[in-house]
Amino acid sequence: MTETELADYFYAHRDDLAGDEVTSQAPERMDVMISTRFSPAEAAELRAAAARAGLSVSAFLRQSVMATLSDTVVDLERARADLKDVYSKAADALQALADKPPTRSRARPLRRQSANAA
Repeated sequence: MTETELADYFYAHRDDLAGDEVTSQAPERMDVMISTRFSPAEAAELRAAAARAGLSVSAFLRQSVMATLSDTVVDLERARADLKDVYSKAADALQALADKPPTRSRARPLRRQSANAA
C-alpha cells in the first residue's frame, strides 16, 4: 500500500476500535472537604513530609489518615493523665511504706553453719 492508500484506509476506519476491549473505572469523586488547623511548625513539618513522599499535602494527609484507620488511635493526653495518676498513686504507696515503722518478723533468723559442721 502506498502512503496515500494507508491514509485513506485509516481515515475510513477512524471510528473502529483497535485492540481488546478493557473495562475501566472512573476514580471516585472527592467532593467532601474536611478542614483542620495546624500550628506554623506543624504545617512546615507536614509540607516537608509531603514533599519527601512526592505527594501534595492533601494526598499525603489523605493517605496517612486512611492508613491509620485500621490502627488503634491513642489519645496521648488521656494516656499521659492516666499514667501520671498511676505514678502518683504508686509514689504515695511507696511513701506510706517508707513512713511505716518496721515490724519484727516472726521468721527465725538463719543459723550460720560453722566450718566444722561440714
